[in-house]
Formats: sequence, structure tokens, C-alpha cells
Amino acid sequence: MTRLTKRELNAKLAQLPVFLVVDENNGGIVTKDGTGFIYLSKGDADAYSKQNSGCTVTATSLDEIYLSLVA
Repeated sequence: MTRLTKRELNAKLAQLPVFLVVDENNGGIVTKDGTGFIYLSKGDADAYSKQNSGCTVTATSLDEIYLSLVA
């Protein structure tokens, strides 16, 4: 198995859309008990957003957030 470079990993992750539920006022990720959630399904993000007033769903790609979370 060959190890991917950072550039190759980012290229693969850029192809994966993810959805975040954010606060409409400050744009911060909405958390529950200190945990923010990243959704692979827009439907799941919409469902969570509807349970919390003042929230909206935003989309990005996984490369935009992955390395900052795990590296």
C-alpha cells in the first residue's frame, strides 16, 4: 500500500461534500454538549437544523476541514 501525500489526500477529500449546521448570528458550528457535527447527508443536517432555532445548513468539502481537525 502506498502512502498518500498531503496534496493527494486533499485532492481526494475535495471530492466529498459535507454539511455543517451553523448559528445564523455568528456562523459558528452548532454544538451539542460541546460536540459539533459534520454530516455527509444534507437531509441529516437539515433535520438537525430544524430541531434548533436560529440555525442554517452550509456546505463545504471535506478537504476544507479534515486536516485542521486531525493534523
